[in-house]
Amino acid sequence: MKTNVESLKKTISELKKVSKENTSDSENPKADKELKLLRKKLKRAQRKLRLISSPSPKESKKEEAAGEKKEEAKAG
Repeated sequence: MKTNVESLKKTISELKKVSKENTSDSENPKADKELKLLRKKLKRAQRKLRLISSPSPKESKKEEAAGEKKEEAKAG
């Protein structure tokens, strides 16, 4: 599991690096299809990393609070 997380972090850093380089070279970065593809891959990798990695203490507290609110709404 850790190797998967580590490989995702490496992929994300590489994609960010390439994206920055290509953004500075591009005349119109929003219309550039290659840049759109890079950004899409980067977002997918970040989302996947967020799902795989364990939640931070802040996130777990937020989830607990949200769960309590749902229970109160069902009871009330």
